[in-house]
Amino acid sequence: MGGSGIETLETPRLRLRPPAPSDLDRLTEIWTDPEVARLLISRPRSRAEVAEKLAALIEQAQGFGMWVLELRATGELIGRCGFYPYVGEGGVVEPELAFLLAREHWGVGLASEAARAALDALHRSRQPARVVALVRPEHAVSRRVLGKLGMREVGRATVNGVGVMLYATTHA
Repeated sequence: MGGSGIETLETPRLRLRPPAPSDLDRLTEIWTDPEVARLLISRPRSRAEVAEKLAALIEQAQGFGMWVLELRATGELIGRCGFYPYVGEGGVVEPELAFLLAREHWGVGLASEAARAALDALHRSRQPARVVALVRPEHAVSRRVLGKLGMREVGRATVNGVGVMLYATTHA
C-alpha cells in the first residue's frame, strides 16, 4: 500500500501508483495540452487549476482509488486513472472510472490496460454494485475503451454544463 491508502499496481507496461505533489509539473503538461483538453469534461487551464485537481486526486486516492500512470520501462509519468465519487440518482455515490493519457501515448492500448487494472483493484477491495463512466459523445476512442471493459451506455447527463454519455457496468 502507498501512503495514500491505495496499493501500487503493475501491469505488463504500466505502474499505477498513488499521486504525489511532485507530479504537478508533468500533470500540468498533460492536462493543459490543447489536444488532450478538448476531450475532457473538466478542462484545467493553468498550473494552479491543475494543482487543485491534483490535491483532489490525492484525496480521492484514499477513497475509491486514483493512480498516476508511469511507464514501467522508463518511469515516465504519462497520465492518471482511477475513480472519482459520482453522485447518481437518489444521491447514491458510485465509483466513476476516469482516465487521462498524454497525447504521445494514445492509440497503443494503455488506457484499456490501466483501466482494467484499476477496475480489478476496485472489485477486489470494495465490490461495488455498479461502476460508471462519463464521456463526451464525440470522444469515440474513450467510448471504445469503455466498451472493451464491458461498460455500456445507460443514459445522458450534464456535468459542468457539458452534455455527456453515462456508461455503466456491474461486476460479474
